[in-house]
Amino acid sequence: IVPAITYMIAQFVQRGGTVVASRDYHPVDHASFVTQGGPFPSHCVQGTSGSYFLSAVGTALAEGWQRKPQNVHVCFKAMHECIDSFGALPYVDGGVGRIANKTTKGEEGIACVMGCAAAPWTGSLIMKQSSLDFCIECDEQEPPDMNAPPDVFATLADGIDRRATNLQDLLKPMKRLFICGLALDFCVMDTCLNARALGFDNVFMVLDAARAAHIPGVGTHGSGFLSDPKEVLRKLGASNVGLLSAKAIGTGARLSGGTAAAISTFPSALLPIELSRAKVSVTMTSDGTYTCALEGNMLAELKALNFANVGKCSPTCAIPPGWDAPKQATSMCWAYPMEGTRALHARSQLSFLGLSTSAELRFAAYGGFLLCDRDNVVVAVQSIDYGFQGSGQFSINFAGPRRWRNEFTAQFSAAGRFQPVTLPELQRSGATQFCWLPPGEKLTSGPEDWVPSSTGGFLYQLDANQPSVYFPIQLGSPDGEAASESDVKVVDTLAKVDVSNKGNGGCCVLQ
Repeated sequence: IVPAITYMIAQFVQRGGTVVASRDYHPVDHASFVTQGGPFPSHCVQGTSGSYFLSAVGTALAEGWQRKPQNVHVCFKAMHECIDSFGALPYVDGGVGRIANKTTKGEEGIACVMGCAAAPWTGSLIMKQSSLDFCIECDEQEPPDMNAPPDVFATLADGIDRRATNLQDLLKPMKRLFICGLALDFCVMDTCLNARALGFDNVFMVLDAARAAHIPGVGTHGSGFLSDPKEVLRKLGASNVGLLSAKAIGTGARLSGGTAAAISTFPSALLPIELSRAKVSVTMTSDGTYTCALEGNMLAELKALNFANVGKCSPTCAIPPGWDAPKQATSMCWAYPMEGTRALHARSQLSFLGLSTSAELRFAAYGGFLLCDRDNVVVAVQSIDYGFQGSGQFSINFAGPRRWRNEFTAQFSAAGRFQPVTLPELQRSGATQFCWLPPGEKLTSGPEDWVPSSTGGFLYQLDANQPSVYFPIQLGSPDGEAASESDVKVVDTLAKVDVSNKGNGGCCVLQ
């Protein structure tokens, strides 16, 4: 996640946004440590390397600070011996079940500089760091040390203004918060939830710039995750926390996640499907199946789950005009989700793939397009994304639903064309099976031929005896104007997202 984080830091600084990087800054006898009866081993102890930023992140922060020191801040959290604090913002609800609290009853409910009486000493402080300030005054332009400690008297209440402020006060003017870092299911999630509880209207978790806590052999969920991903997604959704990709920052796309809209509109409409290049090695076979090598950091984790890395392919077709494809690609097909996805779904582990914006994991879970050369060698793989907007570079738009002719259902079933729906948004809307219709595919029933769509599309079988529907790819502009076969149907979604601080714009909070 480091490249995504450093990219965000540069983007926010360039556009005049605010960047806040938090540091866990624990005393040696912190309440969260095993030695004090807590759940975690000693970590991030004040003044040790564990409390430092990763080198690449520290460098990005230093470069941003040198350009615009007023826009880059370091905050410190979890400094009280008796109180833990996952979130960089305080727990207005008291943090029951989320913080280690060893304070005496006499200390409960006190107001403190951190800004919350319900859970005092949670949240973060921005404090005077003379080492950073000295770099501004130094003629030699010495690079700042972002790991510098706060001044000894940084919080002393003796009438001297040392600019100590809590994080929520610093962020009050901000319209939008983008939260990233470690761990997704603890510090990042709690910061998002606490921000919403404090009244911030637009809070987003940047999924590909965050990772959940994962300890194989210790974590009880999936291959070793410490938190149930379904519960994480439920909490984020209940608090209206948006989900997006770092690619949407500065270059991309719509900020609101498409999950709610997907559920509310299907099957009366199929939202655009975004495409991303997946760095996977796929081999097609002559029997209409494919095999995907479980290699790389993301897919290798599936090996621990004995994941079946094979799947079925649709009939091939020529590359449609305007499709984002490499020059050597001459044909394409739809690759259905890998067979291992069914086992994950049966074991309630499919949600782990939904927690990641990894194009490779999305391909495994939801399928995608295989682009092949003249020798039927796969030269590119495009995974899809239906729930998190802004993760892909291009999207496919669909026309409204068309009624399916049931006389062709048996043909498709016998040929194994229908496969289980794995996209959670469509599952919750009643979709059970689906099939890709290649552009111009001709179906025959008796003396009659039928071409469902000259542009290609997706066919869905629904539960509760509802009629099947299919959605043709829509050519031309989405407003329904006339279109021709030569029109580009892959639409660039990368519109500017303004994260500037003009008029109190956006803020990146790094956990």
